[in-house]
Amino acid sequence: MAVSKLNPASSAKNEPGTATWNETVFTSSGTFTVPTGINSVEVLLVGGGGGGGGVYAANVRSASGGGGGGQVQLKTLSVTPGSSITVTLGGGGAGGTATSGQSQRGTNGSSSTFGALLTSTGGGGGGSANTNDDSSRENGAEGASGGGGGYPHGTYVAGGGGGGAGGYGADAINYGNNGTGAATASSGGKGTSGGGGGCAVYNPNYVPKAGNGGIGLYGFGGGGGGGAAYNYAGTRRTGSGSSGGANGGDGAAGGNGTDNTGGGGGGSSVASGTASYSGGNGGSGYCRVGYWS
Repeated sequence: MAVSKLNPASSAKNEPGTATWNETVFTSSGTFTVPTGINSVEVLLVGGGGGGGGVYAANVRSASGGGGGGQVQLKTLSVTPGSSITVTLGGGGAGGTATSGQSQRGTNGSSSTFGALLTSTGGGGGGSANTNDDSSRENGAEGASGGGGGYPHGTYVAGGGGGGAGGYGADAINYGNNGTGAATASSGGKGTSGGGGGCAVYNPNYVPKAGNGGIGLYGFGGGGGGGAAYNYAGTRRTGSGSSGGANGGDGAAGGNGTDNTGGGGGGSSVASGTASYSGGNGGSGYCRVGYWS
């Protein structure tokens, strides 16, 4: 009998007739034993989210990109009754750090696996920013969805939001589903299956607009928001995370993605003075196995 895919996160579902819907949820790695008489299962598998980028700035404003969301897959898989399948949940990527001499983008999230039957890759790390040494700035990384680009420095800054797994890119003035960037900003990483990271660009209309994280799937795998955007008047807006992705930092470190969602970590930003902040960590992966009996 067909498995309903309308609400994959529900705790119980019934198909017409006498069939009963059963679920096993993994919030850490473990083993799934296929029950007797079960030949297929529906698996929702989420990779770890990418970490947000680190930022360093000396007496100017600067912002880094959010991490991309982990890949989200919902598949019906053939299995052998009585067999044991190892479930491995990917960890979230670490947020990037920064000093006056070096800034680091966030690391990619790790892949989640359901035995050899299904793999969901991790999200890309968010790009970093460094006003003391622009050459040390790193673009957003490639992953299941690309990490957002970091803005180098200037009066108008906005960290790019990380791409969501299968999502729509970041809500920035310019955003790249394939990691395209403006000449004044570093690019977001290209997404292999989800939206690429949003770019960080200045706002010619003097209205600050940071990159929001891209939308994920089924409530999982959202991108982290970019570091806060600023204008001349000091008005600011922080990039928002989506579907487990964290918000960007407002003159602070980025937030951490929610564990067991594959959400990306938030980008960080410097509002004034000389400071350095780390990006937020990505959220860990998730697995749900369901079947009718």
